[in-house]
Amino acid sequence: MTCSLVPLRRISRSVRISVSTAISWPGCGHVGVVPTRERRPQMLLLALVVSATACSSPESAGGVVTGETSQGGASGALRPGGVGGTTTGGGGRGGATGTTSGGDASGGVGAVGIGGAGAVGIGGVSAAGGGSGPGSSTHVVAVSGNRWTLDGTTLDLWGVRVASGALNQAETDRLLANLDSYAAYGINALTVFYQGSSGGFINPFSADGGSINGALQTRMESIIRAADARSMVVIVGIFYTHADSGAFANEAAVRNAVKTVATKLQPFRNVIINLANEHTAFDTSNLPMDLTQVAKLETLAMDYHSVDAAGVVGAGGYDMTKNTAIGKSPYIDALLFDDNVGSDPTRYAFAHYDTYQSAGVRKPIVNVELWGAYTKNWSPRGVTPATDQTNQKREIDQKLARPGLSLFYHNSPWFQGSNLGGGAMNNYQVGGTGTADSPGVKYFFDYLRQKKGLPAVR
Repeated sequence: MTCSLVPLRRISRSVRISVSTAISWPGCGHVGVVPTRERRPQMLLLALVVSATACSSPESAGGVVTGETSQGGASGALRPGGVGGTTTGGGGRGGATGTTSGGDASGGVGAVGIGGAGAVGIGGVSAAGGGSGPGSSTHVVAVSGNRWTLDGTTLDLWGVRVASGALNQAETDRLLANLDSYAAYGINALTVFYQGSSGGFINPFSADGGSINGALQTRMESIIRAADARSMVVIVGIFYTHADSGAFANEAAVRNAVKTVATKLQPFRNVIINLANEHTAFDTSNLPMDLTQVAKLETLAMDYHSVDAAGVVGAGGYDMTKNTAIGKSPYIDALLFDDNVGSDPTRYAFAHYDTYQSAGVRKPIVNVELWGAYTKNWSPRGVTPATDQTNQKREIDQKLARPGLSLFYHNSPWFQGSNLGGGAMNNYQVGGTGTADSPGVKYFFDYLRQKKGLPAVR
């Protein structure tokens, strides 16, 4: 069997396309269809021409297509894979060196991936590949229209904000110890920031943005891998408003930091990037790049995709006008918005979602910090007023009626409680039902569990 790659055209970066590629093996009577998926048009669109010379041989039988069209990175060369020997592979995402092992599961980011016994795997465009080698993830999160998918199956994201979980080893250990509990309640996603949150923050980047504190990177990767082992997704945030981001030398360093994150996280495909926490809270006094501008976020998204074209990048904040622009941007894959509900029911997450939908946003919409700073009002720690508990349960009900909306539970005093002083630590356990005699966040988690039809957690 031989194959060749024929470049068709380079698409303008201002256009998004969907690709569905049919591949046939002449003389074999077998046609495979690569799943349709939105591709960023910075890639080189390719046609795969296959000629079979030994279709009847045992190695070429089967030919089940399990790959998908993928995006090219900014560097590296196309590398055709060899003849595969397994039925589960494909030109998937690559190993640490960006090479392809043909039809087995560790292929590089592929222009077209074809699995199956004796099938041909086509390697990726990026020289810095990611993959399913040591330390990488098993599961792949992706965007399909306004929905998330995990390994090609539609996924409803139900998350929890644990933004300072990588701050130090003690934080990470306590977070990891509670992942099984989260999963038992139906939580399938986390959000963690490189720079942390009000529950503790740090700037792990070098002044030029070219490196990340090694210990923090190790902790971040351990969280991502532990989540992956539980079929969970991680929204990894990069910049936090109050971190010492002034240490960056200039805007180029900020952009370089995003590229560094892309390089480090490329092997992990259960990751969604959040460029900046509450982007409208940034100004050039704490970051030498004005992230309040949607155009600057688009620049960072393009920077990320220049390293990892298949990466999923989102952004957002409180400003609904700017969120709408982000939601309609061709450069940003998902709208990750915040809210501060106060006593105004029009500011509930589902009401925001309806507004963005009406404005024409047609990509996944995620409330990454349910009720936001409002939760700081919940005192004493772990006690949520009965009315607020009722209304947050309503958020779950309303989300279930809106499949394109995702919710990430937030409780600042509980999960980011170290900012309360007095030696308080961030809690990661579910705890009690949110009353004075049973402090915790179980009221939300348990209601979600019931709605998802999961067994009681003991």
